[in-house]
Amino acid sequence: MYTHTNWRRQLEQSFAGNGGILNCSFAQLATIGTDGRPANRTVVIRGIHSVLVSAFPDSPATGSRVFFEVATDRRSNKCREILHNNFGELCMYFSGTWEQFRFAGRLYHIHNQVPQHAGLAGISPEELEAERYRVWKYVISENTRQSFVGPTPGTSTNNFEDQTLLSAQVEAKSSQTSASDLGYENFSLLLFEPDRVDYLQLSTRPHSRTIFKSSPGLGVEQWSFENVNP
Repeated sequence: MYTHTNWRRQLEQSFAGNGGILNCSFAQLATIGTDGRPANRTVVIRGIHSVLVSAFPDSPATGSRVFFEVATDRRSNKCREILHNNFGELCMYFSGTWEQFRFAGRLYHIHNQVPQHAGLAGISPEELEAERYRVWKYVISENTRQSFVGPTPGTSTNNFEDQTLLSAQVEAKSSQTSASDLGYENFSLLLFEPDRVDYLQLSTRPHSRTIFKSSPGLGVEQWSFENVNP
């Protein structure tokens, strides 16, 4: 059995071979719609966050869990879909090195008005809220923060209420403090935790493919892998 470091080491090498995470941070995130149909969109990976965990309460950390971080508006469809069914997939393709990563796992919606999911047991609400604020304050840009003051995503541009919010957004551009105060309420942090990683290397002949799978082990995720036909 192995830890997540095996596939993560490969992912870090892929980032390095393609100019770093800032140059290849776009990914496709698929969720399950409330109507049962698949829903897919492009998102920006804001970071890969490791959280130390222990096998037993009040015991020293014995491992870590890995989460991909995505910033989103809590009023968006994807947040409702995740609350309904939090299974999802994340797909990344590195054009410079001809590599694809498909991650399958669970999504967690982090917002101070959303009850903490049981899957995040062992991580304190204070720690999660602190990480949400860190991404808001220090990771996303001011222009992105201002976008959270705008109308509800997906609503008609003829909606009077949303147009009023749009006016507030324009006014907020003259004050960074106002934008931050108004927008943070709509800002959610999504944490995606993979339990399966499908890695495909297309630059080799023949192509190679490895599937990593996790299984819980004494409070820490353990990983196995298998080389399969592409």
